[in-house]
Amino acid sequence: MKSECYKANNKATIRDFYDKVWIYGDPNVYDAVREYNMPSDIADKVSYTGYFDRRIRFEDTNEPAAQRSRAELGLPDGRFVLCMVGGGQEGVSLTDAFARATLPSDMFGVIVTGPFMPAETKAKLHRMAATRTNLRVFEFVKEPTFLLQQADYVIAMGGYNVVAEILSFEKRALIVPRVSPRREQLLRAERLKALGMVDVVHPKNLTPEGLSVWLDNASRYPSTPSVHTQLDFGGLSRLPGLISEVCQITA
Repeated sequence: MKSECYKANNKATIRDFYDKVWIYGDPNVYDAVREYNMPSDIADKVSYTGYFDRRIRFEDTNEPAAQRSRAELGLPDGRFVLCMVGGGQEGVSLTDAFARATLPSDMFGVIVTGPFMPAETKAKLHRMAATRTNLRVFEFVKEPTFLLQQADYVIAMGGYNVVAEILSFEKRALIVPRVSPRREQLLRAERLKALGMVDVVHPKNLTPEGLSVWLDNASRYPSTPSVHTQLDFGGLSRLPGLISEVCQITA
C-alpha cells in the first residue's frame, strides 16, 4: 500500500491542495501517519476522527423500527447468523460456502446478496434456501443496519462500512476479506484480529466445513469483544469541531 501511495504522488497532492486530512478510524488499528512515513508537514494536517458509533440509530424511538424490520422480513424468533457481502459482485464464494454450511440446531442463517451479485448466483442461492428450513435469502434489505444489530453472529466480507458496523455493535464476527486487486480489506481484518475483535479466514481457505466449525465454536463460546473499551467511537461528536477548524482556515 505504501508504494501505491507514493506512485500516485499523493504526498504532493495533499501538500498542495488540502488544508486538513481526516482519517475515519482509530490509529490503534492502522496508523497511516506512521505506516506511510508521512513527512511532518503532512502529518500535521492529519486528524483521526475515530469510528462512528452506529448504535445511535437505535436510541429512543428507533428500537421499535428495528423490531418491525425483522417482522417485515418474516424472520422467526431465535438466534441467527447474518452473511453480508456488500454489493455482492465479489461475494459469490462466500455466500455459496455459507449456504452449504451446517448451522447449529438452534440457529438459522440469513444471506443478503447485495444488488450487484450475478443473477444466476442469486437464483442458485434461492434454490438452495428452498431446500432448507433454516436459511433465508434476501436480495435487498431496506435497513441492513437493523438486521445486523439483531444478528447474534455475522460472517461478512471486509469492507469498511460493514466492519465498522460490526465493531460498533460488538458482534462476534468472522471476516472473509477481499485480497485482490487491493489488500485493504485483508490488512484491516488482520489488524482487528490481532486486537481480538474479529476472527478472519483467508478466502483461499474458505470452505463450508470451516464456516460450520466457526459457527459451532461461536455458538458454544458466545462472548463478544469489548470493542468500545479499546477503540475510539467518538467520530460523530468530534466532526463539528473538525469542521469548525476547516472553516476558520478558509474564512
